[in-house]
Amino acid sequence: MTNHGPRIHFTISSHGYGHLTQSSALIRELTKQIPDLVFRIQCNLPRKIISERIGTDAYEHEQCSMDIGLIQKDPMTPDLKASYQAYNTLHENYIERMSNQAKAFKNWQADLVISDIPYLPIAAASQAGIKSIALASLTWDNIISRYFDLDSRAPAKWYADARASYAEAEL
Repeated sequence: MTNHGPRIHFTISSHGYGHLTQSSALIRELTKQIPDLVFRIQCNLPRKIISERIGTDAYEHEQCSMDIGLIQKDPMTPDLKASYQAYNTLHENYIERMSNQAKAFKNWQADLVISDIPYLPIAAASQAGIKSIALASLTWDNIISRYFDLDSRAPAKWYADARASYAEAEL
């Protein structure tokens, strides 16, 4: 018998603060409605900033990034060369990364995964048999298709992996 409520794993893109802002509204509401909620946040932003946005320190924080988005030189200029290399690195062992994340979800005993909007954790949740929600105002597959040539082998793989992963979300 458990002595806690539902366990929700949030994966939040560290690409700026917009994804955290979207997710924090949901997290604040869930913690009001489910007082015994146990949650973990996987995000490369500093814990202090996350805590300020969600209004609590009562969560686990895994400070890492699960997505790329676009690496930027400044707020308006993407660094496509660096982004290309980062996507290559993410996808060169994508299946292994996904399997490792699925094991981590199982070990943590997650009941639900909510992703804003890294796609690998959605596929990992599916592999682990855990329901997932994709919370997004945009998705990285659309960004990949706008900035990279999908006739090229590597970007075509990134795009296909992202699309297939997002398709695994329950909602």
